[in-house]
Amino acid sequence: MSDERLRAKLIDAGYYRADIELTEKEELLNLFADLVAQTQICTSVSEEETTAMDDNGPQQNSGERDLDREAFEFEKCKWADEMKKWKAEEKRRDAELEERKAELEERRAERKLKEAELELKKNEEAKQDTSVGKNKVFSDAMRSSAIRISNDPIEAIAFFMNVEQLFDVYKVPTDLQAFLIRPYLNENAKSIVSRLTPDVAGDYSRLKNALLHEFKLSPNTYLERFNRCYKSSEETYVAFASRLKVC
Repeated sequence: MSDERLRAKLIDAGYYRADIELTEKEELLNLFADLVAQTQICTSVSEEETTAMDDNGPQQNSGERDLDREAFEFEKCKWADEMKKWKAEEKRRDAELEERKAELEERRAERKLKEAELELKKNEEAKQDTSVGKNKVFSDAMRSSAIRISNDPIEAIAFFMNVEQLFDVYKVPTDLQAFLIRPYLNENAKSIVSRLTPDVAGDYSRLKNALLHEFKLSPNTYLERFNRCYKSSEETYVAFASRLKVC
């Protein structure tokens, strides 16, 4: 039974039109069910009234009520099926929505992870570029001023004094000092460095001590070398005094 027909029957039964027109279908069905039940109670007639009526009259009224009842049951079942379908569709939409939310959150998490990895990579590249750049700057600065270790081990003292002065002048970071002196080592010193552990070879102070220990520069060695130092005729006193400091 259509909504309009339900409303028409309820209005005919005495319900206010304004109220019925604003009523939803579910409430219309409930009102109609109440009306049918009341009609069945109120239409109980006495035997005298029944015999006085036309023979076709009761059959027509009973048939109409049966049709109304069948229409009501049909609409009620139809409405129940529609409600089941609507609830199933709503449940499906909710599940799809939750799935989309989960996918969106997963994508956001992946994007944040990639952004963090990219930022870390940029920082590492920038740090590496800065370290390489500094190393090149200090290497270029020392190239024109640093002396090399000769094959005479005693001259290692003069070498270390020279590079340490340059470290002070150019403000060379301690983590670069051990690497900056390697180009100025002789073959024997390079061989010694190659046998050192990375933590010793990368620390200037420990590297210096290791080389001096391998060169066996004892106090007696310094004294003997000092006693053998003489000023040559071509040498100035200033130059001789400087050489005595490392003899």
